Amino acid sequence: MIAGASDGGFDGRLLVDLLDRTADAVDASDDADGALLGAVRTVCRHLGTPLGSAYLIAPDQSLDLRAVHLDDAAHPRLTRLRSRTEAFRPSVGEPLPGTVAASGRPMVVPDIVAHPGFARGRDDADRASRTWIGFPIHVSSGVSGVVELFAAGVHHVDDVVLSALHHVGAQVGHAVERHRFGAHLAVLEQARTAFLGRAAHELRTPVGTLSLALTTLIERGDRLGADDRQQLLATAGATLDHLRALTGSLLELTELESNLDPSATAPVAVRPLLEQLVATLPPDLAARVVVDVPQDDVVVHADATALDRILHGLFVNAWQHGGPTIVVELAADRDRVTIAVTDDGPGVAPEMVPSLFEPFTRRRGTNSNGLGLGLAVSRRLAESFGATLTYAPADPTGSRFEVVVPREPA
Repeated sequence: MIAGASDGGFDGRLLVDLLDRTADAVDASDDADGALLGAVRTVCRHLGTPLGSAYLIAPDQSLDLRAVHLDDAAHPRLTRLRSRTEAFRPSVGEPLPGTVAASGRPMVVPDIVAHPGFARGRDDADRASRTWIGFPIHVSSGVSGVVELFAAGVHHVDDVVLSALHHVGAQVGHAVERHRFGAHLAVLEQARTAFLGRAAHELRTPVGTLSLALTTLIERGDRLGADDRQQLLATAGATLDHLRALTGSLLELTELESNLDPSATAPVAVRPLLEQLVATLPPDLAARVVVDVPQDDVVVHADATALDRILHGLFVNAWQHGGPTIVVELAADRDRVTIAVTDDGPGVAPEMVPSLFEPFTRRRGTNSNGLGLGLAVSRRLAESFGATLTYAPADPTGSRFEVVVPREPA
């Protein structure tokens, strides 16, 4: 019997207790999936519904099943219904439970056997479960999922029960959001710690070199010959230049992490931007760049300055690490434009690919004076206006970097 159903009477105390116990269940969970399972189990036990499940909306607008509860004493046919639910992959807007995800409101189907949108085995439902109840999981940005319940018999559920379930959905949403935010903070903290450790390591060597050179000049400079003093001063000056470049790149990288400005985007014609960029390159580099872009009418929605910097960085990267030829190609569909920069050099060692866009990553055998920050900065720049930057090996050899940019609507 469903508490509050019109054929069984409304018990307000039971619904208040349901809200309290649901809050306790989600607060005691260790992660988002645990919160979902705890909430579904609590609701099923308090309302007397033997089967319940929880879905979260995936990026492709499908509903991803994350938790299922089946009462131990449930009818055996509900076991088959559970199995079919676990294999079920609905989408937002599709009937049961996608309708609830789309509307954001609780919904009751008193008799799912007669409902045309129920596609998980009417024979099983006919003998074990008749009433379907769905209610949304709410987060601050809107609906993030759905909880569904199956009850034995045909019930017409009281509006007060639906209101209580709506509040339960908000409780569950807060818990899911809290756990996701906590997990995101943990990842950020781990990345921050790793970044600081690597930055400290990168700073240690030049700071030590500078300290040694200056200490030697201060303590022994009057006893050194002119050539030795000049050599130490040159070392100190070169080290300062390296530190200046390193700290500047680090500051730029941290600013990009916290000050992404999508308002800087505007329509950008790709071919004119490429032609202008190649014209400003050093002659030795420009002579190696082949712009294979016959399209002259492709326009992207981007930050022109940032896109120019990304492509310039990819040209320089190919110049330093690639072969004699650098080819720029363009591919466009209705929503996206891919700008590919390919070289015919040795490519990137497979073991380096996972960390290629992380700060301080340097290719083996390259100049040790490089900072290893160029690709990291370029990826952050791409993300700042909704683009992506990826790497793939070129065929038959070399490196291929792709900048995928949103296309300007026609």
